[in-house]
Amino acid sequence: MSWLVAPRDIPLFRHTHHVETVEPVNARARADDRETEAKYAHLRRHTRLLALEEGVATVVEELRRRA
Repeated sequence: MSWLVAPRDIPLFRHTHHVETVEPVNARARADDRETEAKYAHLRRHTRLLALEEGVATVVEELRRRA
């Protein structure tokens, strides 16, 4: 997933190599609200799955201790 970062916020990401910058004329520099909503929906689903995975792991561990 990717998000647009405002030019004023670029210094906040200088410490990482995971932020790619492009020129303003690049199509990737323009926001697409439909894509943005889809990204947030995906992130919410993934977060719920991770929470579920952790919960399941906890239950399995408790069951193993009781066995």
